[in-house]
Amino acid sequence: MTQIEPISEEEKLRRGTEFMNLMFKEVEQEIIQEQPVADILENARNAILERNSRHGSSKVVHTLVANLWSQLLGKEITARQVMLMMILVKTARIQCGSLKTTEHTEDIAGYAQLLESLDETE
Repeated sequence: MTQIEPISEEEKLRRGTEFMNLMFKEVEQEIIQEQPVADILENARNAILERNSRHGSSKVVHTLVANLWSQLLGKEITARQVMLMMILVKTARIQCGSLKTTEHTEDIAGYAQLLESLDETE
């Protein structure tokens, strides 16, 4: 197997920003026209509350997922990384599916809100 060289945090941020810009370039206008951003954010907040009541604390759930993925991959994964990867899953679904639904953009907004609730070490 080829060894992957580590990259700096600055380079990760640059690459991530570039990737997200490319992914959303095509869908951005259509999504905004379909549903106002304020509605997307409000729906995301409501989904977080509903899922917390159904599944328990999002921090606990994402920490558990991180532990499971860490065991599977043989590499430490954090709750923060789980949320970032889920944003990428939702981004891929947007690219592959219908632009007429805001389900995935609401989920991305929800994961972004959850990321903000974590401290730097999580």
